[in-house]
Amino acid sequence: MNHVYKTVWNAGLQAWVAVSEMVKGKGKSKSAAARCLAPVKKGVGLLIVSSLGLSMAPSVANAVANDVIWSNSSTGEWTDTNNWDGSNLPTDTDTAVIANGGALVSAGTTTGGNFDTFVGTLAFNTSTFYKGFLTVDGNLSTGQLVVGGRLETGGAQNSAIGRLTIQNGGVVNSTSALLGGSANSNGTATVTGSTSRWNIVDALIVGHSDIGTLSIIDGGVVSSAEGTIGSQSNAHGTVIIGGAGSQWIIDGGAGTLQLSSLGGANLIIGEMNTGNPSVTAPGTLSAAGIDFGSFGGLQFNHNSDNYSFAPDITSGAGVIHLLSGTTRFNNNLTNPNNSFAGPGGGSLNVQQTGTLELEAGKSLYVSGYSMSSGTTLQVNVTNDTTYGKLVANTMYLPSDAKFHVNVANPNFGFTTAVNNGLTDILSANDQLLIGGVEVPDGPISDLQVTDNSVLFDFSAARNANSIDLILSAVGGGGGGGGGGDTGSDSGLVEQIVVAQGNSPATGAARALDTIINAEPGGAIGSLFVPFTTNEQVNDAVTQTLPLLTGGSQVAATSALTGMNRVVQARIESNQA
Repeated sequence: MNHVYKTVWNAGLQAWVAVSEMVKGKGKSKSAAARCLAPVKKGVGLLIVSSLGLSMAPSVANAVANDVIWSNSSTGEWTDTNNWDGSNLPTDTDTAVIANGGALVSAGTTTGGNFDTFVGTLAFNTSTFYKGFLTVDGNLSTGQLVVGGRLETGGAQNSAIGRLTIQNGGVVNSTSALLGGSANSNGTATVTGSTSRWNIVDALIVGHSDIGTLSIIDGGVVSSAEGTIGSQSNAHGTVIIGGAGSQWIIDGGAGTLQLSSLGGANLIIGEMNTGNPSVTAPGTLSAAGIDFGSFGGLQFNHNSDNYSFAPDITSGAGVIHLLSGTTRFNNNLTNPNNSFAGPGGGSLNVQQTGTLELEAGKSLYVSGYSMSSGTTLQVNVTNDTTYGKLVANTMYLPSDAKFHVNVANPNFGFTTAVNNGLTDILSANDQLLIGGVEVPDGPISDLQVTDNSVLFDFSAARNANSIDLILSAVGGGGGGGGGGDTGSDSGLVEQIVVAQGNSPATGAARALDTIINAEPGGAIGSLFVPFTTNEQVNDAVTQTLPLLTGGSQVAATSALTGMNRVVQARIESNQA
């Protein structure tokens, strides 16, 4: 076995490099390559963008004898032999070395037609700080792919930056992948475009030993058997999934994403936080669950008003941030025994312009909940007893917290909810603070409550460690005002009818105002709660009018089908 090396001048590096004495101008020592990559079968190599240094990678010293050196000092095509010393393309058992100051290597289709190549090692081998970029527009198959690593030259540790971009329908197939593979490294991968994919047979680790960032945007797709963010104590990993169709698929949707308890780990749905409302559609994590570590974070920063997050939260620690867009959870957080809600569990924070949506008929359970000024809690309501709830051990609300009541069923008439309210919208097991203090029981006028009902408003009241919503009639006047008068003495129904130009219905509207104000929780008033537009109110009043024959008629359609006889009887009673 030959252990003798010689030095040769490399024009691309502008430096002397050590190579095997067996290396010729047009070839490399395949026996040495076989020793470095002995476990690797043909067609499966090792792609390292930035540098080497992991235990599973061959060291730079061992790989020198098999170097195929990139000689182009600027942008060039991988498949152009003129870009490589010796005019030889690297094979699956070679080490491709790029060390000329951040040259962009393009593996794509600009030379005509897709290429399909197997790459051994791509190393950025230099004694000074350099960057290495690889852009894939075609098809590329590798073994283990490491983006970002550490060089050791003469005992010194030299940082390096690696960047992998898969775009324009490019496809990269890897056995496994690391971003930020060694200490003092920074590895970044971007998969962008609706037909761009990164297929990883085994594990993808983002932030293995240092900084790793993965961006899956604008419809790009990444699939892996396993997924980990921030795997070691000094590592920092960030994954961004943003844009319609963007996905990270873990084990076909059945796997679990690990947010490590050792390093910093952050998963972002949408885009990086800029402090402004997001303009990016949310992407999708296709996985069965997320295993939160103590340093794990999950952020929602998107522009959707209807985003549902399905993967379970399978451990207690970590923080969920809602920064922009409307997000609801259809996962195990609706189970009171979920670990995120237990002692020492995680917290859910709504910040900036984020909205948390509570699905009707379900309760959301977390350990800690807080919301900031400018955010919204949306409560979906189906009927008197079916509405969303939130339960936490501790709750912190701003003094001007905003709730929005979304009445979902326009044909339902509230009865018991009008008298009893919607109870326990928020419940704190230990502590409920509003504006930093424990406010007394009773109505809380500073809390802002909006709704989509035209005739009824909802307001908030504290009841021990809970927040209830109270229903009350909108408008005033009690039926005062003359014909056609829309002043302050007229009721809301009358104002709506007059504004719609429906003068024949003015009398009926005035009568309805009187009934509703006198008994807002009665059979008549409660039937108006689900109406969300002035047109619906106007149509309902019109249907109470007698026909030209003098008889009364039950409306054939609309939400008043079940109450027209009662309405007509009340009107005739007031006119008698």
